[in-house]
Amino acid sequence: MPQRVLSAVENTAQAYEWFQRSLSEGQLSNIYGVNTQPGHRDNVHLSLDEAADLSGKIVRNHCLPYDKSFPDEVGKYVTLAKCYSVAAGDSLVSPEAFQVLYDVFEDNSVTINVPRNSSYSSGDVIPASHWVSQILSTTGYQLKPGEGMALINGAFVHLGTSAYVVAQLNRFWRMFLASTQKLFTQVSVDQNMFDFPHCDSRSQTIRAVEFVTKNARLPTEQQPQPYVSIRSTPQIMDGFLSTSGQFAKEIGYYLFKPSGNPQIRKSKNGAYRISSSGSFVVPSVALAGGAVLDGLLMLGWHIVRRTEFFLSGKVSGVPLDASTLSAPLGLIQWPKLMTAKLEGLRSRFGARVFSSGGATSYGVEDFWTRGVLINENLLDALEVLTDILCLEFAVLSYFKTPESIDLIAAQTDLESLVSGMPEALIAT
Repeated sequence: MPQRVLSAVENTAQAYEWFQRSLSEGQLSNIYGVNTQPGHRDNVHLSLDEAADLSGKIVRNHCLPYDKSFPDEVGKYVTLAKCYSVAAGDSLVSPEAFQVLYDVFEDNSVTINVPRNSSYSSGDVIPASHWVSQILSTTGYQLKPGEGMALINGAFVHLGTSAYVVAQLNRFWRMFLASTQKLFTQVSVDQNMFDFPHCDSRSQTIRAVEFVTKNARLPTEQQPQPYVSIRSTPQIMDGFLSTSGQFAKEIGYYLFKPSGNPQIRKSKNGAYRISSSGSFVVPSVALAGGAVLDGLLMLGWHIVRRTEFFLSGKVSGVPLDASTLSAPLGLIQWPKLMTAKLEGLRSRFGARVFSSGGATSYGVEDFWTRGVLINENLLDALEVLTDILCLEFAVLSYFKTPESIDLIAAQTDLESLVSGMPEALIAT
C-alpha cells in the first residue's frame, strides 16, 4: 500500500467523527443512503434505528445473481482503488473500515471475486456490493451507519478494473514487440523508412522502433517497397502507445480523488457539511478505454495484413504460402483463421461507449459510462488478439517447415521472449 494513502487516511478520521456525532445527535436529516432509502426511494426517511440497519440491507439488496467473474487478481486492484478513494477524503467510510480494506489488500490468502456482466458504471453498485459482502464475511466487520452506501458507491470498480486492463495491455504489447522483431529478421526494412522523429513525448515509440528493428534484415536496391502495413509500423505503434498512455493517465488522475455519493465536504471556514455528488462516474476513463479498444482493433488489422504479406511470395526466401514439396499448400489457411478471428472482433466491438443511453430508478440515475463493460470488452479483445499474435508467431517460426508447425510450442517461445525483454518496453 503506498505510504501517501496510509498517511492521507489519518486526515479523514476527524471528518468521520463529525459525521457520526452529528448523525447520532439528530443534526443530519435526509442524507441519501444514510437515513433515506436509495435510488428513486430517496424521499422515504428513516429513523436512527432504521438507519443503523440500512447499511447491511443496501449491500444485500444489490447482491444480484451473476454468472461470470473477472480473474481473481482483479479483486486486489479494486480493493486498492477503493483504498485510494477513501484516503483522498470526503468519504463516509470510517477509519476502522479503511483498516479492514487495508488488511484485506495486504492478505494474499484472501480472494475477492468481482462479477462481470452486471455493471452499468453509474457507481457499479452490483459488483461493488458483492465485493463488500465478501469482505464482510471474511473479516466479520459490522457496518456503521452510512458505510453500506459509501462502500458500494464510487468509481473504484471502474478504476480498479481499468488498472488491471493496463497490466494486460502491457503484457500483450511486449508480445507484439517480440513478434514484430522476429518478423523483421525476415522482412527487409529500410532503416530510413523507420526513422521516427525524436522527441521526449514519444520516447516509448522510439524505444519500441529501436527494439523491433535491432536485428532487421536490410533491403536490396532492386527490392520493391513493402505494403503500407509494413512501412507504417512506427506510426501504428505510436498510435497505439498514444491511446494506451492516455488511458493510463486518466486512471492515474482519478485514482487519488474523492469518489462517491454522498460526501463529507469541508467549507472554507472549516465547517463540515454533507453534499450530493456525481463523482462516482469517470467518463474520461471510459472514453480513453474506448480509444484503446480502437487501438487494439488497429493492431489486429496490422498483424493480419503483415502476415498475409509475409506469405504473399513477395518476401525474399519465403515461398508463396510457405509451400514446400512435402506441404504444397503450406500455411495457406493460417491467415484465413487470423482474419476470421479479427472479423469476429470487429463485428462484436463496433458499437461505441456512448452510442446509446437511458436511465434507471425511473429517471433518477440517468447517466452512466459503461466503463466496466468497456474493460470487459478490452479483456475479451486482448484474449482474441493474443491468439492472433500467436498464430503469426507460429507462421514466422515454422515457415520453412510448415508440415511441423506447432502452435503451442510457438506460444511458449513467444512468452519466453517476453520474459527476457527490457522493463522499459511497456505500453503505458
